[in-house]
Amino acid sequence: MRNFINGVDVIYYFFTSVIQDKTAMFIGDQKVKREYIYTLDGAKAIVRLAQNPDAYGQYWNIPATDVIAGKEIIELTRETESFKRKVFTVKKRLISFLGLFNKDMKEVVEMLYLTEDPVVLSGEKYEKYIGTLPRTPYRQGIKQTLSYYKRDNR
Repeated sequence: MRNFINGVDVIYYFFTSVIQDKTAMFIGDQKVKREYIYTLDGAKAIVRLAQNPDAYGQYWNIPATDVIAGKEIIELTRETESFKRKVFTVKKRLISFLGLFNKDMKEVVEMLYLTEDPVVLSGEKYEKYIGTLPRTPYRQGIKQTLSYYKRDNR
């Protein structure tokens, strides 16, 4: 499950704190609904595009399953992992400060407006010409992503 801002996976910081059972930070307003694409869904959709010669030279959107608020992600994570630690919202001012010490956070500040007024992609063209988009439910995507992070951080 990913939400990239200028190439930085902003949910990574939240999930790594969860698997380490530490106080977590969630980047952006927890009430704003936005897209988080499950990486395997995005990869499958791109492979299908790459296998279709008619897709070359065109613009394509690959949306997530749906929009979801940060509060909902946190709740699903709490249910999946029995995560009980506090979760702090990290907004522009704090990210600007963190950017003094962390290059990734410096890049996030420039694109943070996407967490405040998110862009929601349409997959209508994809589904019309390529077929059904892969759409893993958020609960399942969160569970699988956390499992991956646990294996990766051993």
